[in-house]
Amino acid sequence: MTYHLSRQSLLALGSSFSASSLLDGPRAVPSAGKTGMARRGLTGGALLASCLLTWDSVAAQSPSETEKIERLERQSELLQKQLNRQNDLIRELQQEVTRARKKSEKKETELAKRSEPSVNSREPEPSVNSKQEEPPPYVPTQAEIIRGTQPAISTPVAKFPGVQFSVWGYIEAATVFRNHNQVNDMLTVFNAIPYPYSPLYKEHEFHGTARQSQFSFLAEGNMDAAQKLSAYLETDFLGVGLESNYLVTNDWALRLRHGYLTYDNDNWGFHLLAGQQWSMMMPQEVGIVPRKELIPLTINANYLVGYQFTDNWQIRLVKDFDKKVWLGLSLENPATNLAPGIPDTVNGLAVNVTNTGTGGFLNGVPVTG
Repeated sequence: MTYHLSRQSLLALGSSFSASSLLDGPRAVPSAGKTGMARRGLTGGALLASCLLTWDSVAAQSPSETEKIERLERQSELLQKQLNRQNDLIRELQQEVTRARKKSEKKETELAKRSEPSVNSREPEPSVNSKQEEPPPYVPTQAEIIRGTQPAISTPVAKFPGVQFSVWGYIEAATVFRNHNQVNDMLTVFNAIPYPYSPLYKEHEFHGTARQSQFSFLAEGNMDAAQKLSAYLETDFLGVGLESNYLVTNDWALRLRHGYLTYDNDNWGFHLLAGQQWSMMMPQEVGIVPRKELIPLTINANYLVGYQFTDNWQIRLVKDFDKKVWLGLSLENPATNLAPGIPDTVNGLAVNVTNTGTGGFLNGVPVTG
């Protein structure tokens, strides 16, 4: 708006100048009026043209300077953002270095404590404000739980100096349905399947129970960095007592599954097991290691047809070579089946798993179809 007004004022100035020149010319010099008028008109036109050219050049230069300033401001803002981002990255890297240094110092401290002799050594008394950090509890992976190599629930309990206790287990409400009545419980006796001419062949069988619920207890203690002692106990309720029944109270006795002690020496590659445990002939997941047996994932207590298993009292000696080759010798109790002529009971108690109990406790139990 200012530009147009200035141009109009300059035009008015030039026109007035020419008009005054025309009016004053005849009074001063009448003979040379035309020449003076033309000269003065040319001078006014030249002055007006120079003013217009000067204003146009200034107007054209001013926007370019503004754009340069704005461009520089944008560049400065981008550089500031990049600088802030680099400062954030440097701060994060410093924090990671600090955390890694703390972890390495903690591991070195733990290794130093393990290597220190425990005899005649007196540990410094902890301060009142210092708190000892405990390692997080072991959480088994989903694959280990499915394979059955690790407990589904593992909870450490009270600790004693150098000894750690853990308990785990599960509650199971299992059912079994058979097209042909075998008069069996949760475990299927595969050689007791009735033939078509048997009255049991056309009868169905159904049982539901929580007898296979398991509870386990583990105690571990490191003698030093290479030697370790452990004790393990595992129980369920698949035992049969004198008053066990499926009628009113559904009473079932607690049964010992596994109970043994182990000694491991990693420097020698030597392992000792003494107690009741799966036989060494059982297939293993890794080497010859207790609690690493490959057991079929089925609710049938007799597992699968053709799967050989036995749970015996034994003394087992194992030697491993760099955890790659394992050699073992096991002295076990071989009495797992009863030969003809051997009584089924000892002091009134059933001694084999196929015996449903003295007195035929399943007699009179209604068979559901």
